[in-house]
Amino acid sequence: MGRTLLARLAERLIHRPRRRAEGRLLAAPLALTNDVLLLQTSDPHVYFDMLCLSGRTARAFCRRHGIAYQAFIGLKRGFHPWQATFNRIVLLHELVEAGFAGWVLYLDADAYVADLDFDLRRYLADKASYAAILTPIAPGAAWWDINAGVALFNLGAPDGRWLIRAWYDAFTAIPDDALRADAHWNLVRNDQDLLHDILRANPRLRPLVFLQATTLINAADARFVRQVLRAQAEGMAARMAVLQAETDRIMIPNP
Repeated sequence: MGRTLLARLAERLIHRPRRRAEGRLLAAPLALTNDVLLLQTSDPHVYFDMLCLSGRTARAFCRRHGIAYQAFIGLKRGFHPWQATFNRIVLLHELVEAGFAGWVLYLDADAYVADLDFDLRRYLADKASYAAILTPIAPGAAWWDINAGVALFNLGAPDGRWLIRAWYDAFTAIPDDALRADAHWNLVRNDQDLLHDILRANPRLRPLVFLQATTLINAADARFVRQVLRAQAEGMAARMAVLQAETDRIMIPNP
């Protein structure tokens, strides 16, 4: 009693072969909340356990605010666990093609909602003209040099949909053989690199991208969404320990 669906899923799958989780999709009906969707994804081997932890806060936030939630486990295209990083591109493109015309808040598996009471719809109310809300990778970085680990995309805006389609086209242009050969993230451009390329090549998008300070999202001490980055904790075990402690702190008062 009192356990969330994701907690039960974790109990069933976390100690079993990850292939049993592959392709799983948890979702709230889009018809009920067609203005905002929170999206997460991971491979079924390396980051799945992390997603089970961060997803607790994401699902609690979505339940509290009546927001749709989707999590895909597996590889949409690719051959190695790290290539699940490309899943976001395919999932966002699928939403565009399905006609979803709201905002999508994307969270990496190592990102969690720190403030369950944050009013996301109020925050988005004056940003309908933007294609995306992104954060700079570092203070003083070029406008296109962003961190894609936590991001919001406006699929209700023509340029938001254009951006996702361009990102998808850039990904599908990578040959299968190149993906197969790249087992360790160093031979092909990753999802964030591809997004950088598109933004940098299209300066017309600059006024359509809202650059949000990391005081709100995408930092270890952000108010709304925090991310446990490699620079914060050395190694997967250390990052998992940080994420476990932080999500426990948030979830224990909010089962």
